[in-house]
Amino acid sequence: MGMPLIKALGLTRYLEGPITVILALIGPGNTPSIARALACRVTDQNKQVFIDGQDKAMLDPPPLPGSSVAIVTCLPSTLQTYQFKGTFQHLRPATAAEADWITGPIERMVIEFDKVGYLEEKSRAYLAVNPLDLAVLSFELTAVFEQTPGPNAGVRLYGQPK
Repeated sequence: MGMPLIKALGLTRYLEGPITVILALIGPGNTPSIARALACRVTDQNKQVFIDGQDKAMLDPPPLPGSSVAIVTCLPSTLQTYQFKGTFQHLRPATAAEADWITGPIERMVIEFDKVGYLEEKSRAYLAVNPLDLAVLSFELTAVFEQTPGPNAGVRLYGQPK
C-alpha cells in the first residue's frame, strides 16, 4: 500500500521529517545489514529511503528483490517512533532532483537535533551527504508498528503477522 495507507494512519507529515531513520535488511545469504538513512519519502507509487554513500557501503552486496526490510524512524524531541516493514524492491543512484530534495529534510533535522541539545556543527557532520553518491532504496510496505515508548509500543497499525 502507498500514500492512502500512510494518510489513513496519519503519518504523512511525520514521514516528511524531521526524523531519524535506521534501515535494517536481510542481504544475500541471509546476512543482516544495518545502515543509517537520511530521510524517507512516500509517493503514490513508491516508499523510498535515502542513503548516503558511506552508509550505502553497509548494504554491499545489495539485498535481493523481495528480501525483508525494516525501517525504524524517530522524532527525537518527542520519541515518537514507528517501524515500517516491507520487502526490498531496488537500490539505485538518486536523481539530481532527489539530491536537491534531500536538503529540506536535512535542514529540518538540524533544527530538530538542536531541540535535544546537539550542536549544529555536529548535526551537520552527522547528516553530511555527497549528492553524487546519494542512493534511493525502494520497498513495498507490508506492516506498520507503533514503537513510541509507552503502553502502545509494539502495536501493529497495519499488516499481517508472518
